[in-house]
Order: sequence, then C-alpha cells, then structure tokens
Amino acid sequence: MYLLSTWLSRGGARQRGAKVISSSTAAVWLHPALAATGLGFWVGYILTAQVRFAWTAFGLMCGSALLAFAMLARYLSGRAGRHARKAPHGLPGYAVAAHVAAGVATFVVVLITATMASHG
Repeated sequence: MYLLSTWLSRGGARQRGAKVISSSTAAVWLHPALAATGLGFWVGYILTAQVRFAWTAFGLMCGSALLAFAMLARYLSGRAGRHARKAPHGLPGYAVAAHVAAGVATFVVVLITATMASHG
C-alpha cells in the first residue's frame, strides 16, 4: 500500500503521456487487485484445506508477478536506461526492493505449499 499511496500522492498517472497511462495505470491497479484476490483464495485454502484454492491463489499470484516484473522493468529502465531520468513517480528504491523481496518470498511459499498439498 505504501508504494501505491506514494505513486498517487506524487501525481500517479498524470505524470506520463496518454499512451503510457493506459498500460501502466492498469498494471498499477491490477497488480494489487490480483494479489489481494489471491490472498483471499489463500485464506480459503488455509480454512478449508481444499487444494483447488491453493492453486487458484498461485495462478492469481502468477498474474500479479508478471505485472510486477513489467513494472519493475519500467522502474529500472527509468533509472538507468538510455533516456535516464528520475525514477518513475519518485518511488524510493528501498521500498521497491523490499516489495520485490516480499513478493518473491510469497510466490515461493505459495508454490511449495500448493505443490506439497497436491502430493500429500
């Protein structure tokens, strides 16, 4: 929520041209929406032990991760790319790094747990 609120407080989609707004704004909103929905299915798996909920959570996590990688690539190219300028929307690097680390850890835990639940 910190990255989203920082992005919004610093102008959000209004900082870019019209072509870029449509894809990046959609990714900024869809990434947490998929993650939150995946969390809901994960809670469903925890409460019911139904493997289909674990795999649905993983599938939603995959979609969220793909969007995250696309946004991370944009973030990194904005900082060190050919047309380097200030980081997109002024997001602090430490917050982005912490978010990426937490996302990767969550992805791995969900994958391992769903796999173990399918075989156990």
